[in-house]
Amino acid sequence: MLLMRSMQRLLFSWSFGAVSIFASSSAYAQTASLIGTITDPAGADLPGVTVTITEVQTSASRMFSTDERGNYRVSFLLPGRYRIEAALPRFKTAVRENVVLSVDDRLRIDFTLQFGEGAEKLMITASTPLVQSERSSVGTVIDNQKVVELPLNGREFRALAQLVPGSLSPAPGSALSFREGFNVVGSRETANNNLLDGIDNNDPAINNFTLQPILDSIQEFKILANASAPAYGRGSGAQVIVSTKSGTNDLHASAWEFLRNDKLDARDFFNKEESAAKPPFHRNQFGATAGGSLVRNLPVFRACGVCALR
Repeated sequence: MLLMRSMQRLLFSWSFGAVSIFASSSAYAQTASLIGTITDPAGADLPGVTVTITEVQTSASRMFSTDERGNYRVSFLLPGRYRIEAALPRFKTAVRENVVLSVDDRLRIDFTLQFGEGAEKLMITASTPLVQSERSSVGTVIDNQKVVELPLNGREFRALAQLVPGSLSPAPGSALSFREGFNVVGSRETANNNLLDGIDNNDPAINNFTLQPILDSIQEFKILANASAPAYGRGSGAQVIVSTKSGTNDLHASAWEFLRNDKLDARDFFNKEESAAKPPFHRNQFGATAGGSLVRNLPVFRACGVCALR
């Protein structure tokens, strides 16, 4: 029976990873937006500037033009690292590298074009703004480095929610106290709203995650503590926004095992060797990931799988 449950989880995990291949490029995925104004050296607005935004890892690009007031707005950008170019005849092309967008970001990136030939490029090295002046919501992004590198008992990503200011474990005996639930700024743990790649992911019975994504499939997630936009609605607590990874132009694969075993556990002060044997405990978690593109600059794929034995 135990092996059957483990195999069922393995099959489900691979199925979810396959679904994420298509969800990662869906218009409903968790996205970011860029807005900005482009001016000349005198501060006059420049209409008709061609703005090209390129995702570094996949080389996917999109082109837009500024309006009569020199403004541009780009929505539905997947989290990642971008390169932005602004070009107009009789002006040097302005290039901004390493613009990092996270889940639900709304960033303003302005340009001032200098007079010159279009073939000349002006590289801008300013960092991505830390303050998002275009919105009033308060939230925290748990980036991929924290997801991958911080130790997690059982490898449940929701334990990382404790890193968010104002996030606490629920009271003992509450509805989600033993299901990795958490309270944010005083709201009930069942008041949180859960989104996975832009899709509602709430269990109607207990209002917890319906589908728990594999830890290795998560790019990052964001928890909006309060003052979230009307688009989220539904829950009066935190908005838990999870974005899964997509493939890149390069092929990548990995395999891993995490284990816990009573043979490796130390005895506590009250459990002396002569008093009793250590309680048996065995947990082995196996997994693998693969992703990339079979043909460069064409659609990418990513799949993940995990199996747990106890």
